[in-house]
Amino acid sequence: VILTPQILRWMGTPDSVLANSIAYFRMYFFGSIAVVMYNVGASILQSVGDSKSPMRYLIAASIINVILDLILVGWLRMGVGAAAFAKLTRSKEEWAVHWSEVRFDAPSLKAVIVQGLPSGIQNSVISIANVIVQSNINSFGAQAMAGCGAYSKVEGFAFLPVTCFSMALATFVSQ
Repeated sequence: VILTPQILRWMGTPDSVLANSIAYFRMYFFGSIAVVMYNVGASILQSVGDSKSPMRYLIAASIINVILDLILVGWLRMGVGAAAFAKLTRSKEEWAVHWSEVRFDAPSLKAVIVQGLPSGIQNSVISIANVIVQSNINSFGAQAMAGCGAYSKVEGFAFLPVTCFSMALATFVSQ
């Protein structure tokens, strides 16, 4: 959050979009803990065979995201910071994590880290490569950045079935 302006400058972000980029990424970084908590909760539910509840939560969050985007960005003209806020907003559900009840089992924690570390390293390498590619795209200006952003949305939608299938397969295999 603190280094956002410097990181964006290192990436060659054009001055014309720097202020909006800083606002967007700061809001997004502040909310990343909520994304992690959703993934933990969804994984817990999926591990006990409940894949419908996480899907319902995600559908509700997506609908709320679209509505908040339309209201905050379209109607109230609050800009990219509002878009990031809308993306991170989640509906309130009945289930919650009670930190006083969380306990870590050392052998289980070790097994999770051993199993998850290769995937974590792989995703880190991919993310670093994406930062390098985005830095090169930034050198072409704001319109190239916008085009790349639009392409990323289409690509994400196209790869969604593959991602969902692999997540379902991983859950099935682990059970």
